[in-house]
Amino acid sequence: MENVLLQASLFLSAAVIAVPLSQRLGLGSVLGYLLAGVFLGPLLHLIGSNTEQIQHYAEFGVVIMLFLIGLEMRPKRIWDMRESLIGLGGLQIFITTCIIAFIAIQLGLPWQTSLAIALILSLSSTAIVLQTLTEKKMQHTEGGKSAIAILLMQDVAVIPMLAILPLLALQELQVEALLSAVLNGEEIVEGKAHSSSIIAQLPGWISALVIASAIATIILASRYLTEPIIKYIAKYGTREIFLAATFLLIISIAYLMTLVGLSPALGTFLVGLVLSNSQYRHALASDLEPFKGLLLGLFFITVGAGINFNLLIQNLFPILSLTISLIVTKSIVLFILAKIFLLEKNSSFLIALYLSQAGEFGFVLLALAKTAHVVPPYVAENLSLVIALSMLITPLLFFLILELKISNLASKMKLSDKNISSSSRVIIMGLNSVGEIINQILIKHGIDVLVLDHSSSNIKMLRRRGIKALLGDISDPTLLVKAGVKNSEVIVITTSDTQKSINTTEFIIKKHPKTKLIVIARNTNHYKDLYTRGARDIILGTHHGALKVGEKVLATLGENISDVNQIINEFDHSKIESLLAETKSKSIL
Repeated sequence: MENVLLQASLFLSAAVIAVPLSQRLGLGSVLGYLLAGVFLGPLLHLIGSNTEQIQHYAEFGVVIMLFLIGLEMRPKRIWDMRESLIGLGGLQIFITTCIIAFIAIQLGLPWQTSLAIALILSLSSTAIVLQTLTEKKMQHTEGGKSAIAILLMQDVAVIPMLAILPLLALQELQVEALLSAVLNGEEIVEGKAHSSSIIAQLPGWISALVIASAIATIILASRYLTEPIIKYIAKYGTREIFLAATFLLIISIAYLMTLVGLSPALGTFLVGLVLSNSQYRHALASDLEPFKGLLLGLFFITVGAGINFNLLIQNLFPILSLTISLIVTKSIVLFILAKIFLLEKNSSFLIALYLSQAGEFGFVLLALAKTAHVVPPYVAENLSLVIALSMLITPLLFFLILELKISNLASKMKLSDKNISSSSRVIIMGLNSVGEIINQILIKHGIDVLVLDHSSSNIKMLRRRGIKALLGDISDPTLLVKAGVKNSEVIVITTSDTQKSINTTEFIIKKHPKTKLIVIARNTNHYKDLYTRGARDIILGTHHGALKVGEKVLATLGENISDVNQIINEFDHSKIESLLAETKSKSIL
């Protein structure tokens, strides 16, 4: 117990000291965590270099992260990313695997070992890339979206890799392992190695059927069971029970995926994707965000602490050469593919730089390849060091290139009038106080937003903050076409000019009837005019503001929260129904 408390104190102390310092220096939190691990383990020897057990728990942060990505993505966005997901992501894995396997064979390794190594090193670090993209606010740029698509494809590719590696077993490695066990007096167990997977001993076609059934069960259960359960707990449970239910969902899915031999992260991503349209999406995300960050931080610390400096010093030139060769090879492949898929030079450079390292799943696959007698122990030990070093070097490279102004990539990526296109998920028309609040809420939740406004000072202010914005009259059809109203998911009209609000509403409903439109009404007459033009999602600004004030007063007076919500909802519904009744009767007359 004392040892556990000491280990926890050391990890937390390192994070509390190193991460703020790293952030202050502009290095980013990922590099701060990695360096904290290096100081704790190899340099100060406060924790052992063997951190595999802790790393298994810390990897749960990656599982939570994929769940949160699924919550944000939504099936429509996945479909929109299909070209990058399958084409760019799939080709990256295939070409990188071929190149690395060829090099390994030329170095004298068997083709089975070479293929296993190539598959392992073709993957990139989901944890590092997504964490850094989020910190730099680049996750919704063209390069950021393509990087996420490649990472998702890599996570899916882990499934066949887990199945392929045991099939590449070398007889000579099996004999060596058997002789070693005999010489060391270890117990010899015949048959297949023990596996927690229930399909390990099943024929191939049955295994495929079990896997497909597990995935179908997860999707159907998430679609038809999870939402009602979460709704019930949110209504009758407490906040901590809601959080407990969320963790129960994620842990259960992760365990089920482990049983059938799949990636737990993939399973939780599917659940998040199914729940992405849930009304509790933001509540789930906000509750899990701190746990994700802390567990990912712990994972990065274990990676840094696991670097074997003794082995590095003994084989300094070969290991550094392999690490640099890996980063350069993957960067070149990614840059060329990004250009083939017609991405901008800046986006291509971003992808090549971010995804050039090996990934956390490499540790898992390498351990499997070692126990399955595909990769010799001494090779596995060196490869583990290469993976860790590549994960340490790439955040440092990104800092050197972007923060030291060797390139102005960040500013170009975040803002360019030429790049403001139809890819924005939400368009806000009018930057008054209401529009500004809506904009801030959406940006905070990572939603890609484009703002239209007639004020040049507002547009300049938004662009300085890295927010896409266009100057012009929101009722001008040319501006609306340029803004990409045709392909946007939601349009919010918040302008204070009632006539422009009505004209724009009428144009969008007529030209783009399938586009989701939400309009803020200034008063009851404005509400009625919008309704007669065909708008249905109308928010009466003064009415809802008064409701929030009334809710606050009742809560301050100590009234029961559930009673207050019921009173407010009833009043809201009665007011809107009355207003609609007046509008309909007026239209009849």
